[in-house]
Amino acid sequence: MIGLARVVFAERFSAFVDYRTQEADPLSRERDAIQLFVLTLVKILLLLGENKQGPLLLDYLQKAMGDTVTPKGLQRPLILGPGQSFLAQPPETPQKTMTLSLQQEEEARLAVLDLPPGEEGIDYPVTVVFYLQYLLKTLSEPSLFYLMLVMGGLMEYYDKIAKPTDLNALTAGPAYAFSTATRYIEEERRRQAPPQ
Repeated sequence: MIGLARVVFAERFSAFVDYRTQEADPLSRERDAIQLFVLTLVKILLLLGENKQGPLLLDYLQKAMGDTVTPKGLQRPLILGPGQSFLAQPPETPQKTMTLSLQQEEEARLAVLDLPPGEEGIDYPVTVVFYLQYLLKTLSEPSLFYLMLVMGGLMEYYDKIAKPTDLNALTAGPAYAFSTATRYIEEERRRQAPPQ
């Protein structure tokens, strides 16, 4: 296992989030946490299927991206909805724990989700939102910008190439998202390089 995120609910809309890993390098650690988020997101969108919560979650995430990348620069918005609270400590008596782990299997990495049964249409999107809020609070600025680029790539994939309910989107969506982000960074570096 590469990394493990837990979203520990004290009640339906109140949760503690942490991410654990053996990775010592801060940048690698943050990139792994981002990869886990994106792989979790595509899997949850697939699990939601035709449930109306899928498109609502995507709209919510696009608004969060707009609140993060602003004309005034990068922000760290509070994206939780009314009545939702982000706990600083794990609750003494957790109501439910969603476990998201990033694992290496041969050539590929994958997210393994342990999501207790319940109201999937509510629990799954809320888990994504709480984990994203955790990343917005904890990532370094370069990693936060990278997360926004990757999410932008994923939104473009869903807009132009395939629906979240398409089984191929499970692997092709993240691959497209990360390559789009990497391409953007490389183009920016080339543009900013002094002329030879």
